[in-house]
Amino acid sequence: MEDTTPKFLESVTEHPDVQRLIKQVNRGDKKIKELQAENKRLKKELEKHRWIPVAERLPELGDMYQVLRKHNQYPTTREYMETLKLWDSHDTITHWKEITKP
Repeated sequence: MEDTTPKFLESVTEHPDVQRLIKQVNRGDKKIKELQAENKRLKKELEKHRWIPVAERLPELGDMYQVLRKHNQYPTTREYMETLKLWDSHDTITHWKEITKP
């Protein structure tokens, strides 16, 4: 394939100021990719700790979970009984999340 870069562009790209700018852009591109990877990792971590609405989904396993109840602003712990698809509570559970282990 024939090089179709105009001659004047070849001389411009060889200029030290342009070379410095190209390096800065490349470093910026690298930093952007690093930040995007970190953002993805942090979103995944945040997802582990968010309150999940019961309308969205219920736990897959029977276990103890932190829950929010309809008429109570404070979280509490309740057991989800997987086989019955029920919580061990007479309160209306609105949200749940796994108990955070230290």
